[in-house]
Amino acid sequence: MIDIQFILFGDPCNPTNWKDINYVLDFVGTKEKRIELSVDTLGFVAEDYDKIQTFRNTYGDYHGMPFQIVYPSGLIVDYYLDFSDSSTVFRERSCEIKLKRYKAIDNFFDNADGLSFGIINWSASDFKDIDYVVVPETSFLYFISLSIATFSLAQELAKAVQEIAEGIADLTKAAVPVGAPIPGPDWGAIIVAGIKLAARIAYAVFIIIALIQLTTEILNIIFPKIRQFKGIKLKRLVEKGCQHLGYTLQSSMLDAIPEATICPVPLKAKNPTFWKELFQPLSLAYTNGYPSVRDTVRTLGQVLNFLENDLNAIVRIEANNVVRIEIEPTFEQLAVDQLNEAFNLQDQLQDETSINSEEIFKRLVINWSTDPNDLNTYDDTKKSIFESSSELQASIDQNYQTIKGVRRIDLPFARGTRKGSLTFAEKSAKVFAQAIDLFCGTNLVSKVEARKNVMQISSQYFSVTKLLYMSGSKLVENQNAFLGSDVLAQNYWSHKYIENNQKVVKQNMPLELTWDEFYGISLNNYLTLSSGSVAKLKRVSWNHYTSMSDIDYEVKKAAINESTEVIDAG
Repeated sequence: MIDIQFILFGDPCNPTNWKDINYVLDFVGTKEKRIELSVDTLGFVAEDYDKIQTFRNTYGDYHGMPFQIVYPSGLIVDYYLDFSDSSTVFRERSCEIKLKRYKAIDNFFDNADGLSFGIINWSASDFKDIDYVVVPETSFLYFISLSIATFSLAQELAKAVQEIAEGIADLTKAAVPVGAPIPGPDWGAIIVAGIKLAARIAYAVFIIIALIQLTTEILNIIFPKIRQFKGIKLKRLVEKGCQHLGYTLQSSMLDAIPEATICPVPLKAKNPTFWKELFQPLSLAYTNGYPSVRDTVRTLGQVLNFLENDLNAIVRIEANNVVRIEIEPTFEQLAVDQLNEAFNLQDQLQDETSINSEEIFKRLVINWSTDPNDLNTYDDTKKSIFESSSELQASIDQNYQTIKGVRRIDLPFARGTRKGSLTFAEKSAKVFAQAIDLFCGTNLVSKVEARKNVMQISSQYFSVTKLLYMSGSKLVENQNAFLGSDVLAQNYWSHKYIENNQKVVKQNMPLELTWDEFYGISLNNYLTLSSGSVAKLKRVSWNHYTSMSDIDYEVKKAAINESTEVIDAG
């Protein structure tokens, strides 16, 4: 028997069912569980029971009581007793209490799911500027209609100015004294003429304001102003969220895409001035730099779900509160320790195995989101979708084939469209700017060229969060080389293709393990078998009283007749 200590709020204790406890490593799925207990509740009597009651009377039923397990290597794993759980029961001299892991993967995700980015302590250096211009889809037609409206208003303004002149003449005429024997002002005529003049002036002012607005909009269409949204790099967003929860992030997966940047959905400034809303409506849009409740990823948990479900990442909680995010091949390459093998049917001295057919899919589809408020997401569709199919190279009859299932990945982000070229008006302006630069020694051409490679949106207020790949404050020239759907498939899903992911599964293999061997498995569940093959341990249940364990693991096997065919590479 291995000496393991149980500590209840700082003092050694003796749970009544300690011999029944199995320590479980569960690597199935993405939210891996490390050194969990197989029992749901722990039983306590005598002094331990009294200490628990004292704690309850001090902190109440909705405050967990610290509980620790000290392992032979000196490792201390923190848990807590949950009095509020429905499985917890108290008797007059004993109790059974739900035990939960402190800062375990479930605990981490529970907190991450509820973590709004708005409560994180941000600094200006966490964010980066994203240059953009608004280019409406119907800008040419809009330009024509605005030009016609401008012409009409200009005519109205000329007419209004003429009427003002006439009104001044009328007012002057009305001010001439009339009557006999003593001439005097005709106040009635003066008041009527004054009211007419004031109305004509107000009408002219209204037309001038409308002309200013129309002229500004025409200029914005020809030369849309380069504005900036605040965004944040994907890794920095996850890193800050983890830090807020008391963890440190490590991820070579995110290190490999350092310029992947989230551009949140724009918000509108509250209580703008009348004149700003009238003359500068496009300046009212802003982003905080981090996603808000209007975004398609609102919490840290939703960002992590994107990494897990859409990019096939594995999230692990490791020692010293480290959150490790990697894809499966990264952990597989770290396999060092060896694992002895034994028959899982000991009485028959043979093995019983199965295959991992539940992991195999017939079709894989990866699809970027579109945004009805940014029509560029419908026009700029290159590499926005990927589709592949798992096929048999040889078959006697289609109806004998048993590959099934569709893995559809609908990404929660829309892409950003790069303004890759200058418009006709901008090209014309560039020629004019070159002439001015030649004679004046200025550098106006660079200002025109600076309009290239910025993000182009068709509406100021798009509605789907964007995932971009940046170069400084502009979009990188070839985003598809980093975020194209075919690249995502290759980088994050190709190891799941049928020809790369066929495995032999062996369950309930009995094996005696020392504590050090069990703890080593908890650090990395990929081990080398005596045959030289790398095994992925899926589940290990170990009893410290008997030192025996039951192990489920799988080993890759070569494909015989299967391959993946790309149907649509975008």
